Amino acid sequence: MISSGSSGGPLLDECGRVIGVNSWHVSGADTRETRGVSTRAGQLLEFLDEAGVSPTLSDERCLSFAERIEGERAATISALQTQNEELASKLETADRLTRIAVVILIGGTLALFVAVCVLGAVVLSRRRHNHQAEAQPNGHVRVQTPHDPEPGCV
Repeated sequence: MISSGSSGGPLLDECGRVIGVNSWHVSGADTRETRGVSTRAGQLLEFLDEAGVSPTLSDERCLSFAERIEGERAATISALQTQNEELASKLETADRLTRIAVVILIGGTLALFVAVCVLGAVVLSRRRHNHQAEAQPNGHVRVQTPHDPEPGCV
């Protein structure tokens, strides 16, 4: 409906696109009926062309509010599904890396344990060897204190 005082203003579709120019309207005195008249889009395009103005045209269908909402909803759902797939992939990668790290940690701990055991065995073996070498001919073992000089040193 064209309201009084809107002559010369744009006539818009539901999407806010200009489809004409409001020209005039008339109201019936007894019937309360109003009639509005606007310039058609074709006439408006001719006028703009003669004035050297190039309008932006769209062939897209004007969607209803419900159709626009449904389109936005579908796009949002699609974007969230894509994001969920990406996050699931990242979680799988993180899980694999965590498992690898645990295996490496356990392997390193076992290697350290084996190294300590081997080192302990070597130290014990040398101590036994040194104690046997220090044994006296009479069967007594000579115990060296930190203050005693090394054998053979004067």
